[in-house]
Amino acid sequence: MKNDLTFDVVVIGGGHAGCEAAAASARLGVNTALFTHRFDTIGEMSCNPAIGGLGKGHLVREIDALDGVMGEVADKSGIQFRLLNRSRGPAVRGPRTQSDRSLYKLYMQEKLVNYCNLSIFSDPVIKFNFNKNVINGFITQSGKVIRSTMIILTTGTGSIFGFLVAREAYSTAVLAPLFIVMSLLYGTAVFYLLLRVISRLQSIDIPDEITKNIRRLMIIFLLANIYFLILYHITNLYISKQIAVESFILLNGGGYT
Repeated sequence: MKNDLTFDVVVIGGGHAGCEAAAASARLGVNTALFTHRFDTIGEMSCNPAIGGLGKGHLVREIDALDGVMGEVADKSGIQFRLLNRSRGPAVRGPRTQSDRSLYKLYMQEKLVNYCNLSIFSDPVIKFNFNKNVINGFITQSGKVIRSTMIILTTGTGSIFGFLVAREAYSTAVLAPLFIVMSLLYGTAVFYLLLRVISRLQSIDIPDEITKNIRRLMIIFLLANIYFLILYHITNLYISKQIAVESFILLNGGGYT
């Protein structure tokens, strides 16, 4: 197989959005490719394998009206079908199905494999290629160089929106356990100091076991404090080139042209 490939549309990610995007592009007769880490995770459902509901039920119907694949696959793999809010008006009723997770992804994979104009690759993307701040392709783990005029990233809200926000706030997030550990350290130190002062003033003998345990706690809190301080400074020194990529994703809604 050639390592230098060109497609009109490339979809990265094989979840719900990726499957629909790849299928929609292929239905238009466009030369489309779907890249994912593993073929057997295409169409993987969450621990709550429900399709539809009060909000998403309308969305699934819209996808179905546009000849999407989610509704059809949900019908084939469904094990329970319900209409929520049946006692209320039609506008707020929500169809929902509980699907068999294994059957859902199996039918989804079969559906996409048999799609015309769609090629599926189990090959993670490791690097994007830029030309004047515009992504025109990427390199995969196996060494393939992919070029495309449109790249659609559907790698999940965690890796798109979550990483962008989390990276900016990660150093702040590290401060929370750092402050907790520092408070425990200082509190234990003050308690130990007061205990020693009171024992001297009142001529009270404190068992050695108690003082040893307090000192051990102080050492543990001190080591934890050092760990979080190092982690905080390493986080501040970390600069990723992917920040530009994630910013583009948010600005362009997942699509690159």
